[in-house]
Amino acid sequence: MMIKSVADQTYTDQKIRTLVNVKDDDTNIISKNNYNASYTNNTNVVTATVTISANVTGNYSSSASTTFVINKANTSPSIKLINYIVIIGEEDNITIKLTAIKGVQY
Repeated sequence: MMIKSVADQTYTDQKIRTLVNVKDDDTNIISKNNYNASYTNNTNVVTATVTISANVTGNYSSSASTTFVINKANTSPSIKLINYIVIIGEEDNITIKLTAIKGVQY
């Protein structure tokens, strides 16, 4: 059995379990009922490993491993304020005026 390469993934703060395409030596796709997949280092921004092993009841008897990269998630804010003016009124009344950015939904 062999695993077709696994695409890079984006960090999600959860265990990442990618879909794997497993083929035999003749490049026939092997049904997921014929193997088990296990993962290591699949929770952080790092290179993770997926290993497939043949099921005892399946038609195959080998195993294979491949790695995939977990990339850092884009954490830039979706809303940016260009400028703002704070106007402090009398006593405890405070008014804040914000300038919206064109094309940004709030």
